[in-house]
Amino acid sequence: MDTTITAPRAEVLRDRYHSRLPERLRELTGPVEDIGSLPLHIVWSGRTSYSL
Repeated sequence: MDTTITAPRAEVLRDRYHSRLPERLRELTGPVEDIGSLPLHIVWSGRTSYSL
């Protein structure tokens, strides 16, 4: 019988990205507006640029 206990995926991801994310939304900095572009393998419909 395997007695290995694994952490839920959400906990693993939270631990992995904790240092990259701000504690509060007001700590976010950067442009307020921009054009976002996605590669064709993600948006195969043809439209790759989006106004954010």
